[in-house]
Amino acid sequence: MMDIPTAARVFVAALLLSPPAAAGLSDAQRAQLDTRIEHLRQHARVPGLAIGIVDGGEPVYARGFGVRDLATKQPVTTDTRFHIASISKTFTVMAVMQLIEQDKVTLNDKLERWLPPFAGSGITIEQLLTHTAGLEDWIDPEGATDDAQVADYVARVAKHHHAYPPGHGWAYTDADFNLLGAVIEVVSGEKFPDYLAAHVFAKAGLARTTALLPPPDDDFAWPHSGEWHVKRAKQHPWDRVFIPSSGVESTVTDLLQWCLVNLRRDPALLTAKSYALMFTPRVETEWDDVSMGLGWQLEKRGKEWLPRHPGGDPGFHTLLTLDPPRQRAIVILSNGETTPRSEIRDLIEEILRSN
Repeated sequence: MMDIPTAARVFVAALLLSPPAAAGLSDAQRAQLDTRIEHLRQHARVPGLAIGIVDGGEPVYARGFGVRDLATKQPVTTDTRFHIASISKTFTVMAVMQLIEQDKVTLNDKLERWLPPFAGSGITIEQLLTHTAGLEDWIDPEGATDDAQVADYVARVAKHHHAYPPGHGWAYTDADFNLLGAVIEVVSGEKFPDYLAAHVFAKAGLARTTALLPPPDDDFAWPHSGEWHVKRAKQHPWDRVFIPSSGVESTVTDLLQWCLVNLRRDPALLTAKSYALMFTPRVETEWDDVSMGLGWQLEKRGKEWLPRHPGGDPGFHTLLTLDPPRQRAIVILSNGETTPRSEIRDLIEEILRSN
């Protein structure tokens, strides 16, 4: 019997090859999605988009819009890799939870146990996962490519003062997750990109997802900057140090599969208890109706707390949202900075309600 990840990928592949009247969406709904999303893309001056939808626990829509590079005019496809920015954090928390299940680390562990430069800081693993560690993002990505630069980053962050005492405030930072990546390396004995490839991407059935910079000849989206005069950016924002917070590259097809892993609570990666821990509100944020679970943001929609994670780096805007009660998910990937992510999500939900 096929395992769930493999079976789901086969389903997605079959769906993308099937005619417009694929199961789950009517011809009218599909036409509305095609037309209205393209209208929003053009109106917002977004070079390229990739949109994916899971509904009723199955992928029902995946399509590329626009171009992956204004210079080449090559179209976005469902296999085009995008820099997914902070959606990357959902993979990092998966890795942490796996190590917790193996009794190699705990939520209450002090960071200094694994990263000695943080001796006396009082920061815990849970505080990093919930953005309550008191850290600030005072170091920007610098285009690091060497594994050794991770240790340098850890040492620099450890010397910086806290914005507030750990556990007594909240501030969303990339630093929290970059440090978690360093912890994963120490605990597992594997480089962070290798750990994700073997223990997360492979087990989830993600064939086109990587924590490495895509090669120049790959089908990947190039970043574009500007609001009114959109232009091709000079460089891709990937940074070796920032992989745990924002460095994963993926496709809409793979992220639909990632949604299924989390919606179905796939036991190939975690136990049901660990999924529940990730998706339980733990800390209020400064954003209206949004709390932190472990790694995931939880948005209050009616009576439900729905997992989500947006992402934004120079030249890219992304969004992944889960709706477990409806077994629904929406993936939005773009290589522009003016992408109306919330408007696209609202549009998709409106069309799904019209069924």
